[in-house]
Amino acid sequence: MKFNKTIIIFAVVVIAGSYYHVSAETDTDVRSSEEVRVRLDPSRARRDIERPEARAQVETRQKIEMDNRREETRVRVDARGGMEDGSVETRSREEVRVINRIRSDEVRDRAGIIKQELIQQARVRSDARPRISAEIMEKREEYRSMSFEQRQEKREEIREKLKSERNKNIVRRVHMLIAKLNSAVDRLLVIGSKLETRIEKMEERGIVLTRAKELVSDFKDKAVIADEDIASAEAEITLMISGEITSDTGAKVRTALKTAEESVRAVHKALVEATKAVKANVKTEQETSAEVEEGDEEISNI
Repeated sequence: MKFNKTIIIFAVVVIAGSYYHVSAETDTDVRSSEEVRVRLDPSRARRDIERPEARAQVETRQKIEMDNRREETRVRVDARGGMEDGSVETRSREEVRVINRIRSDEVRDRAGIIKQELIQQARVRSDARPRISAEIMEKREEYRSMSFEQRQEKREEIREKLKSERNKNIVRRVHMLIAKLNSAVDRLLVIGSKLETRIEKMEERGIVLTRAKELVSDFKDKAVIADEDIASAEAEITLMISGEITSDTGAKVRTALKTAEESVRAVHKALVEATKAVKANVKTEQETSAEVEEGDEEISNI
């Protein structure tokens, strides 16, 4: 009996020890799995432990992403069009829609105004067409009812009117040509005066410009001749167009102007020759100065 109690006590101790060992191993396994999970996904474990803070972080991240997307949308909108004064202003999608709607309404209103103006102009032309046609028919009937002598007088009247207009055009064209020639001579004289001043300054520096001075003097003489030829042509042409202008008047006017035009060309040519002479003397002087400097350098080297 005593032996049976001992066996029972031993069995109870063994069972209790086994249970404690199993519980300890289970607790160790749970802690090990928790540590592994923390190592593999720390943020997940942290969210499990601090769920309110994790939720706030997620909301903050989502808000930042939404702000970034909204900013990118505004940048694209601003890239498509800024303000009218050239500055850039960020706009929301709704603001862009409103602005586009306003612009579309403005374009539509402007197109409507232009359309109404065109319709009004077409209506005016349409209203005037019968009146003009009636006037043409009236003049045609009036011309048909005229006698032969009256028709001849009408033709002469029209011819004289056209002739008067043609004469006015000839006179206006002649005056324009005369003014053009005088302006050309004036410009050449201004350039010649500047060239003469340059020659004087170069002579003060010791540069000899005898040939250039002779050409400038020849230029002045030809400029005087050109002025005289232009004045003579103007007087002759004025006398021709003051009387009856015939079909030969145009040829006579061109002949009178030809001498003046040739004189102006001669003035231009003389000025070009004088300018070339000045440039040639300047180039020669520069080459001479360079040769003198080289000679002085060789002497100093000796």
